[in-house]
Amino acid sequence: SFVSIGNNGLWTAMTATSNGDVYVGNSSGEIYIQTGETGSFVLFSQPVSVEIKGMTTNKNNDNVYVIYKTGEVYRRTGGIGAFTIVDTISIGNLAGIAASPQNDIYVTSVNNSDIYKQTNETGIFAGIGESINKRNAIAINNLGTIYYVDRNSNLWRQFNASNSDLDGGELILSSGTGTGNGESSITFKTGTPESIGTDTQDLSVKMTITGSGNVGIGTSTPLVDALLELNS
Repeated sequence: SFVSIGNNGLWTAMTATSNGDVYVGNSSGEIYIQTGETGSFVLFSQPVSVEIKGMTTNKNNDNVYVIYKTGEVYRRTGGIGAFTIVDTISIGNLAGIAASPQNDIYVTSVNNSDIYKQTNETGIFAGIGESINKRNAIAINNLGTIYYVDRNSNLWRQFNASNSDLDGGELILSSGTGTGNGESSITFKTGTPESIGTDTQDLSVKMTITGSGNVGIGTSTPLVDALLELNS
């Protein structure tokens, strides 16, 4: 269940970075941070003394964005240093902000307006040519598909044309680290088929990667002088 972790005013927006820092903003324009998901939320900054309407984090680089009701967009680069102003969107009444996998930042407003985009986190926010509408929250998934909610409770979606050739990310498996010339390894085990019936299978080693990079298939101790050892 959820437990209370702080009360410092009328909270209006929240985001988190990959290193576990949590940012929350309130109606007075104050930005609080909890470092590494530990301890209290501490007042960090108040660039503008008006209501914060949205926060987002670019997952590619931990750039943290904050938007204010009056149109200001602030960024903390890489989650380090101060928040600095990026642009002021003159339409005002900003409502939502989201970052795409392509490093584009999108902002909505509850005023009759376009959707505003900063391309590759560079330059000003410009309209993307969408129909005039009153928009609230906006979200972007890991494929770059954009969703938003308008003031009439309609949900909208745009399949982003820039979805092509996106990297799928990287799966990293790691063992523990030792010291000096100590060894470490990664071992893959699966259940070994038994005779037909209800007997529980025993786990056995199917592949091992040693700290030296040698690979053994069907063995947990590949030969030291063999990059690949097969053992049926």
